[in-house]
Amino acid sequence: MTQTISPLPQPRLPGVGFEAVRVSNPSALRTDVALFIGHSERGPVGLPVRVDGMRYFQAVFGGWLADADCPLSLKGFFDNGGRQAWMLRLAPGANEADGLWALGGGGAFVPPGLAVSQLRIVAASPGDWANRIAVAPVLYRTRTGLLLDIEVTRDGVLVERLAGLPVTSVRSLAEAIEARSQLIRIDTEFAMVPAVSPGLGPTRQAWPAVALANGTNGTTPVLADYVAALELAAQLPEPAMLIMPDLHRDGGSDAARAEVLLAAARMADGLLDRMVIADAPETVRDEVALEAWLALLQQDPAVHRCVACYHPWVQVADPLGDIRAPQRTLPPSGHVAGAIAASDLGKGAHVTAANLTLNEVIDTSRRLTPDSRLPIAQAGVNLLDCQSGRGMVIWGGRMLRSDDAAPRFVAHRRFIHRLVRALRRSWAPQVFEANDDQLRYAIARQATSLLLEAFHSGVLKGNRPDEAYRVDVGDTLNNAAARAEGRVYCQIAIAPAVPMEFIQIRISLSRDGVVEMVEP
Repeated sequence: MTQTISPLPQPRLPGVGFEAVRVSNPSALRTDVALFIGHSERGPVGLPVRVDGMRYFQAVFGGWLADADCPLSLKGFFDNGGRQAWMLRLAPGANEADGLWALGGGGAFVPPGLAVSQLRIVAASPGDWANRIAVAPVLYRTRTGLLLDIEVTRDGVLVERLAGLPVTSVRSLAEAIEARSQLIRIDTEFAMVPAVSPGLGPTRQAWPAVALANGTNGTTPVLADYVAALELAAQLPEPAMLIMPDLHRDGGSDAARAEVLLAAARMADGLLDRMVIADAPETVRDEVALEAWLALLQQDPAVHRCVACYHPWVQVADPLGDIRAPQRTLPPSGHVAGAIAASDLGKGAHVTAANLTLNEVIDTSRRLTPDSRLPIAQAGVNLLDCQSGRGMVIWGGRMLRSDDAAPRFVAHRRFIHRLVRALRRSWAPQVFEANDDQLRYAIARQATSLLLEAFHSGVLKGNRPDEAYRVDVGDTLNNAAARAEGRVYCQIAIAPAVPMEFIQIRISLSRDGVVEMVEP
C-alpha cells in the first residue's frame, strides 16, 4: 500500500506524469509477505533484507545463478503478484574479496586528508563474484578542495562510478563509499602506514586499478546453518510465508533436508502466524516415492498444521540458457507463494488459494499418471495441473496430511494466522494491566469484534454468531492458579465456512509482558 503525498497534477498536454508517494511501513498484520532463505550471487549474509521487487533484489543480491534456484524463485513470486518479500542469504564460511590500494608508491601524490601509504578495498559482501571486480581511483582538485572519483569495473565493463567523494579523512571517504556503492567498501580497521604528502600535488592523478581477489562462496549449508537462519526468521514479525527454494540442493541426504523442513515447521507452529510452503522432491512420481519422503517427516503434527506442499516442479525460461537448453526445472514454491499473495491482496487470507493460474510457467517437469495423482493429492500434496486455455493451475488447497488426521486447509490456516496477528497487536498493550474482570472483559470484547467482522464477511459458517465462534474468558480458565501465575487466558473456537471443522486457539497474557498463542 502507498500513501499519496500530493495529488497528481492533470497534464494539459500529452506527456509523462509523475506522482510522489510514500511507501507504507511494514505491517505485522499482512499475510501476503514471503521470506526466502537461499543462495544469491552477493549480498549480506545472515541479515534479512526487505525486497520490494526484482530490481531491488538484483541491486543488492546480484543476478541469476546456474547452481541456485532462489533468484529465479523470487522472480516467480513477483511475476505472480507478490509485492513484498524478505531475502535471507545463506553462505556459511564465505569471504570477501579484497585488494590493496597503494597511494604513495613511486612518488605518487598522497591526499593530505588520507595521509596513509595504502588502503584496503574490500567487496561489499562475501563471495567469489568480486574476484572479477577492479577499482580505479582518480583524484582532482576543485575550488572547495580535493575530490575523488572511483570507477568500478567488472570484467572490464563499468558498473559503478562514484564521483566527487570527499578525501578529508579515511573515515569520511569510507562512509561516502558505503552510502553510494553496492559493490565496494574501505576497511577502516586495516593497519595503515602514515605517509607524507609531497606539497599540493597535481590537479589530476590516476592510480593503477586495484583488482580484488580471494573472495570465496563458502561451504554448502547444513542443518545447523538453516536452523540459525530460521532463528533469525522467527524474529521477523512481517513474513507470513516461508520458502526455501535451494533446500533440495543443500543439506546432504534426504533425511537431512527433511530435518530442515521439520525445524521450519516447528518454528512456524510455535509462532502460529505463518506457513511453510514446501516442495516435494522432484523425483516424486508415485505413491511409493511420496510415502518414502513423508516417512522422513516423522508425521510431526507441526507439519500437518504449518506446511503446504506443491508438486510437481515446473519448467520456466532460463535467463542463463541457450538455444539448446532454453528452459530450467524449478521448485514451484516461489511461483505459488506469489499467487497466494495476489489472492490475499485481492480477496483476503480466508479465500482458498486454489484454482489460480501461475504466470511465467511453461510446463511441469514430469507428467503424473491419473493413478498416481490421486494418492498424492490424498496425502495433502497440492498438484499443479496444466489446463487447456488457462495454463498451469494450482489444483488443491490442503495442508500436508498425516496418517491419522483429518484434512486441513490452506485457507483456514491463513485465516488463523491473520487472526493471531490481529489479536497479538490488539492485546500486546494490555500485558501490564491489572489482572481483573475489566481486563478479561476488554480482551473478550476485542476478540469478539474481530470474529464478528469475519462472520459478517462470510468467513465463518453458521446463521448466527454463536454458531460461528466462541470466546471464553470465564473463571474455569482463569482460576486462582492462573491468577497466581500472573496469566490471563482466552480460549477461542472458530468454525470456518466450508468445509465444517472447529478449530480452537488458546491465548494467554503473562506477567512478563508476553502474548502467547497455542493451538490445542
